[in-house]
Amino acid sequence: MSISISGLLLVLTLNFQVAAHNFSYAEVLILFKIL
Repeated sequence: MSISISGLLLVLTLNFQVAAHNFSYAEVLILFKIL
């Protein structure tokens, strides 16, 4: 389970750099709250 979460965080981190151009920080914070 920990490995899956770690992998997910890595993917989110990589996607964050790209999504940062399209998503606002508020939306990103909401996503983290959901997780």
